[in-house]
Amino acid sequence: MSDSDFAERTLQVAEDVAAECERAGIACAVIGAMAPAAHKYPRATDDFDLATCANPFRELGEVAERLREKGYEVELVTPDAEDPLGGVLN
Repeated sequence: MSDSDFAERTLQVAEDVAAECERAGIACAVIGAMAPAAHKYPRATDDFDLATCANPFRELGEVAERLREKGYEVELVTPDAEDPLGGVLN
């Protein structure tokens, strides 16, 4: 896969995830290396980060399930006492 194809695929995945968050009523914002890329200042990255304010047990679980139905491999890491992020959807 070329760098251009990889970048296009990464943006498509980001759009799919954001759309599923919106469908679940979860506001989100692109953060990390992908944020400048959205404003035409690309940086090399292997992933993208979205910040949300959501219940990781219920709402992110719903998003994870919808993404699995679309064929994505998804892991929901729920928060615990040592998790500074409060839950992560990989």
